[in-house]
Amino acid sequence: MKRLLIAAFAACASLSSYSWDETGYYYPEQEPDSIWTEWEHYTTCDLEWSGMNQGFWDYGMEVLKRVPKDPDNHKWQWALVEYFAAGHDLIVEYDPDTEKIRIPVMRKGINNIWDGEPMLTTDWNTFYGTEDPYSSWDEENGRLLLWHTDYYPNQDMGDGTFEDKMYYSGTHKIQMHGFVKYDVQIGIDELVDGFDHKVRLDFTSHPKDVCWELVNDLVLKYDTVLLDRIADDRKNPVASAGEIDITLKEGVNSLVAISYDKEDNRVVSIKNVWCMPKDEANWKSIGKCMFTEDAVLGLGGEWKPTAMEVGIEENVSKAGFYRLVDPYKNLTAYWKDLAYVHGDRTDYLYIDASKPGEVVLAAYPTGISDSRLGEAYLTSKAYEAIRLGKLKPEWLGDCGKMEDGKITFPKASIGVRVPDYTAVTGSDLVYWVNNNGEFTVEIPESGIGSVETDGIASVRYYSLQGVGITKPAEGQMVIEVKAGRSRKIVY
Repeated sequence: MKRLLIAAFAACASLSSYSWDETGYYYPEQEPDSIWTEWEHYTTCDLEWSGMNQGFWDYGMEVLKRVPKDPDNHKWQWALVEYFAAGHDLIVEYDPDTEKIRIPVMRKGINNIWDGEPMLTTDWNTFYGTEDPYSSWDEENGRLLLWHTDYYPNQDMGDGTFEDKMYYSGTHKIQMHGFVKYDVQIGIDELVDGFDHKVRLDFTSHPKDVCWELVNDLVLKYDTVLLDRIADDRKNPVASAGEIDITLKEGVNSLVAISYDKEDNRVVSIKNVWCMPKDEANWKSIGKCMFTEDAVLGLGGEWKPTAMEVGIEENVSKAGFYRLVDPYKNLTAYWKDLAYVHGDRTDYLYIDASKPGEVVLAAYPTGISDSRLGEAYLTSKAYEAIRLGKLKPEWLGDCGKMEDGKITFPKASIGVRVPDYTAVTGSDLVYWVNNNGEFTVEIPESGIGSVETDGIASVRYYSLQGVGITKPAEGQMVIEVKAGRSRKIVY
């Protein structure tokens, strides 16, 4: 393959229908944008394997598609958005009539540090001039096998000749969403701060009998009883891809889509969505609390419980219902091998201590990610049991307690999910941690039992199991909550 450096202005005029760049390189394989329609969202995809750098993968890349304006031209092009590290898209062209794949020669976005030549990318046939033995497109399953090479053009070979010099090449395995098992791609972020949303449901290869339901709780793909009920109810049937309207509750929600493949096998698609609004009307700041993390840090050999000062808010209508403000955001300052992926958005960890003897910590996406384990999600045994509908005696012993303004939890009652790490097991694996029993929250003075009646602090009584008592019996051991403090007393 040869690249032509066109210097003559007259030659430029004769080749004006082709693509040029600022270096003066002419790429005859590229066709002008004017023959194509505008780019449109097609789906998302996972890069499951990259032969060029021995195992690189990436998830959730957006894929755009455009077709020629001429209806007799059956080709189309995909753009894999920000495929390259420099933020450039990878354009792939497919001809369904010949089943051939082509990558128009394009800039990768970086230049050779020695002579400033741009790094280019193209396909096997363009580079070698022979039939491509590796690339293919499986339209049934959405699988794209793609060979491409990155190279520098017109390199001095040291013998007086100039040739295109390959930098590296390899076969890439790309899985388009909406194909495999006819799943449904649910277009909403995991973390949102508003209640009402329009959500796009995409299914590129049309699945059968699609329906969806919004569940105001955490749903996992192993919750078979609930999923059977959703499939049987078929509350919201969908005939084609498009937008739906949903209203979330504060905390965790799950959008569940049910579909079927050609063999009538059921396919479940779930998107867990945490709704965490900045809500001054329903929450009030009560200052700073001391939060000691002994859950995520219980997974690593070198990590140890770490105390951090974080903001805390209390629900204005439910005393003792707290939420911690960005509790994991500063953990990376203590442990440099951890990354925080939630960026600058605000999120909250919810802890219901309205009954001091049965404190429940809700499920929460920590935003903490580790290079080996992936992203970590927090939960508690009590919360998991409650959401599965278990009876109180089955989970009461796993609850936390609040005494003297300090919330504590039993050992092994706090759990961490690391889905990227445990996906290979095919089951919902939770690591039950709080190994040292140091997962604690120390409530500031201003926020403990702050409900008052006629200017006099109210007194509440609970059994040692956390059950509210209107009037204890004389001599009964109870938990007394008064003036912002809780303690065990004999009534």
